[in-house]
Amino acid sequence: MSDGLVGVIGGSGLGDALGEHITGGELVEVDTPFGACSSKVMVGQMGGRKIAFINRHGDGHKLMPSEIPYAANIFALKKLGVRALIGSGAVGSLREEIVPGHLVIVDQFIDKTYKRQSTFFEGYGAAHCELAQPTCGRLRKKLFKIAKTIDAQTHDGGTYVCMEGPQFSTRAESLMHQAWGGDLIIIVSHIRLGVGCSINHCFSHHMVKGICKWILSIRIITFVIIIMWRMFFISHFIISIKFIIK
Repeated sequence: MSDGLVGVIGGSGLGDALGEHITGGELVEVDTPFGACSSKVMVGQMGGRKIAFINRHGDGHKLMPSEIPYAANIFALKKLGVRALIGSGAVGSLREEIVPGHLVIVDQFIDKTYKRQSTFFEGYGAAHCELAQPTCGRLRKKLFKIAKTIDAQTHDGGTYVCMEGPQFSTRAESLMHQAWGGDLIIIVSHIRLGVGCSINHCFSHHMVKGICKWILSIRIITFVIIIMWRMFFISHFIISIKFIIK
């Protein structure tokens, strides 16, 4: 990677874990024309590079997916000098071959959200953003190469469906998402803002947390299992970040 600040957007668990690996970290409050960010930006050194992290759900994990200020978060990272953005998230699988604990380096998205700001240019003019290839191939290839060195099954490429939430999909909806070509389901996404309009390159990297209800025999994932997979994901994601920002 060329020189530049690396941005990371993740959940509360990833932020807590990153805090243990970042040196010289400081919390920076960034003003944006889109209001306040989810949280202050944690800026510090990791793996010989400078990174900037935003906890998308805010302090105390209080923001619902529809309430996350996606535009403010991404604008703040851009303002700080971020040139590459890595997103993380725990998702549900729509495919039998993608099971809990796997990592998926997604390359396509289907956006079903309807309550979220979808452009930076509202009130300024008609601006159209090309999203045919919404992720950065260079970053995807590098992270996939790095993932081979850790003990985690990684899928190169995948399509995730983002629904509004906060409820999860019904079985009928999951079958529809499968028919559309979806591989993963999630209720948090910054794809329309981040890829086309602000950050030069956007990359998403997701860990599979559960199986959607298209398999009738799998109904509930216990809290304990979710926590176990969450800890597994966070440790491997941090290893990946350490390598990619060298």
